[in-house]
Amino acid sequence: MRLGVLIALLVAGGCVIEPRIYRLPSALNTLTDLVRPTTEPAPQWLSPAGPGLPATAPAALQSLARAETGLETGQRKLLLGQKQAAAQAYRQSLGQAAWLLQQLGPQPATVGAADPRSTQLAQRAAEAHDRALLGLLRAVECKPGQHRCHVQARLAELGIGLEAADDRLAAIDWDEIWPAADFVTTHVQDPCRWDGLGVPLVVSRYKRPRTGYPELAYPPRWKFAATAVARPLQGTAEGPLKLVLTDPYQTRQVVTGGLVWPLAADLTTPVIHLLSHSHYRNKGRVGMFIPEKLTDEEGMTTVHPYQPGKIPIVLIHGLGCSPRIMADIVNTIHAHPTLRARYQVFIAYYTSGDTILQDAEKLRVAIRGTRNFYDPAHQDTAWDQMVVLGHSLGGPIARILTASSDDVVERSIFRVPFAQVRVSPETRARVTRSFDFEPVSEITRVIYICGTMHGSRAADQIEGRLFARVIPRRSTLEQFHAEVLANNSPEVLDPRFRKRPPSSIDNQSPESAILAAVNRLRRNPGVITHSIQADATPLLPVERSTDFLVPFESSSIDDASSRVVVPWANHFCTHNPVVLEEITRILHEHLGQR
Repeated sequence: MRLGVLIALLVAGGCVIEPRIYRLPSALNTLTDLVRPTTEPAPQWLSPAGPGLPATAPAALQSLARAETGLETGQRKLLLGQKQAAAQAYRQSLGQAAWLLQQLGPQPATVGAADPRSTQLAQRAAEAHDRALLGLLRAVECKPGQHRCHVQARLAELGIGLEAADDRLAAIDWDEIWPAADFVTTHVQDPCRWDGLGVPLVVSRYKRPRTGYPELAYPPRWKFAATAVARPLQGTAEGPLKLVLTDPYQTRQVVTGGLVWPLAADLTTPVIHLLSHSHYRNKGRVGMFIPEKLTDEEGMTTVHPYQPGKIPIVLIHGLGCSPRIMADIVNTIHAHPTLRARYQVFIAYYTSGDTILQDAEKLRVAIRGTRNFYDPAHQDTAWDQMVVLGHSLGGPIARILTASSDDVVERSIFRVPFAQVRVSPETRARVTRSFDFEPVSEITRVIYICGTMHGSRAADQIEGRLFARVIPRRSTLEQFHAEVLANNSPEVLDPRFRKRPPSSIDNQSPESAILAAVNRLRRNPGVITHSIQADATPLLPVERSTDFLVPFESSSIDDASSRVVVPWANHFCTHNPVVLEEITRILHEHLGQR
């Protein structure tokens, strides 16, 4: 048991079977495209009298032939490493396909007439468009490390512009775009992708100084989804083109000519890249052992560009972990059309160098700041239906966010009223915010997953005590502790805090005064709670069961409106299908009660 606890702490969450993403070698992508079956010759019925054909059918067939010839040339040039020649060939093919798509339109209604999009001409034009655009993006080196200035310059040489479909995406000031097809994801429970017109992309944004909004609402190394579609600007196949980036969360269809096509999308690849990479893989360990290094990355950030009118759901990770443990939960929400249409996901991040009181205060400030930025008049009622999901240590933090402090927390730390403790005015104001609070009014529902509500004996074992001693505290916490002892008698502090300030591991001890105080807090009666527990030892009596890190009784939520126990699952069960199904059910229930 002790060895398991030590390993879990060292790997920052023990997430063994979790979603991962890998970039495919460029040569493999080119070969895969090259060996695709060649398109069959146009059948006889593709004639001026055929269904779904424009009036200029011979020109349409010629355009299709040029597009497919350009595809073959581009594929071979790209395989040979002749990227400039490949880009020229793909550009010719894309121009022909985009022009042809604009010529297609609905025909006069007749009994038994086929959908114009289902004709071979339309299908082959759409396929040529997507393959040519994908090849073009690869030829101009849309890949990690290539800034959009380089890509835009290469496209401009080919007479192609690049822009966002709406001001909201344009305002984000992204840095790179990568074809989602150049990556493969593994261990994803419910991949969210669908076919249609366009090339799904991963839009990447570099880290910028996080000194105010909107940067505080953006992940430091952001990845999000978009889809590119080419459009002729002058109504000719040889004229300039425009690549339009569209948000697949907002738009499911795209109009070309007189036809409406489904918009292709890949919502999974950007999410997995964001949460399983983008440095989140290491933030659990770094946040635990070097908390000062990640101070500017703490808070609450959006997963996808903000959309008004959608209910925020905030995901709070546990001790020594990071938002990467939430990857499958985010993907599952996006994979369900109703949930995707009604919710927007925010991820919380905090280090382990503070107490849970300070961690909760950071999120309280982040929620208030994010809403004030996006909804300054507080008129968007979706914000008043917020859902919070807390895993492990995120459970007690969620409870703090939905409770009133009264004087319970203060009395657990000090033996005298804090007003009698001599500290500087600046220190008093800063510290008071951590233990003098009211419920976050926006939160109306909380989902607890293996919440360490009553602690874990792992924190009291040798490894836990060792970690609690060696883990550095945040400098502000150390300074506060030193200032109290320098200006007051040690007796003003509870005996457990006189030698050193507590860490997050200390907060996980069943003997923790702060954790005990959190469980005595007066809770907001309007908040609905749900409990999801893992029982790794279902053959044992309940009083002896555990998820291998937290006793079953410790993660029990006494006021939960629903309880689900997942047998044979361990503490890090956020990727478990049963857990994901229950979260989906709860979120649907939330919609039905609003």
